[in-house]
Amino acid sequence: GGSSLSPTTMSEVPKITYWAGRGRAEPLRCILAAAGVKFENVFLQSKEQMQDLVASGNLAFDQVPLVEIDGMKLVQSGPTALYLAQKYGFWPEDPKEQYTTGAVFASAADSRACLGPFPFHGDKDKVSAEAEAGNGLWR
Repeated sequence: GGSSLSPTTMSEVPKITYWAGRGRAEPLRCILAAAGVKFENVFLQSKEQMQDLVASGNLAFDQVPLVEIDGMKLVQSGPTALYLAQKYGFWPEDPKEQYTTGAVFASAADSRACLGPFPFHGDKDKVSAEAEAGNGLWR
C-alpha cells in the first residue's frame, strides 16, 4: 500500500472513505461532528471500488477507513481517532486521564467487534451467537 502521509490539499474538507455503513469509520465521524468539523463521506459500494482504491496506492495496509486530512491519508481507526481527538482538543493531557479515555475507546471498539461482519453476511442469529459466545464480550 501507499504511504499514510501522502500529501493532500491542506484546505480540503476532511474526507472519510469507508463502506456504506457505520463500522470502524463511525467513531471518526463522531469525533469530527463533535468538533463541529464539516467532512465528506465517500461510501464504497462495491468490491471493484475497493480494489481501485487499493490500486491507487492511497491506502497504507490496503485498509479502510481512510481519512484524508491535514495533508495526510490516515488509516487504522485507533490511531486516526487519537490524531483527531488530539487535534480537536478531546484528548486529555494527564496520562491517567489518557489511559481512561483510551480504555473507554478500546472497550467500545471491542463491543462493536461482532457487529463488523454483519453487513457482509447479514445473519442476525450469527451475530447474536457470536456476541453470547463467551469470548470476553459478555462474560
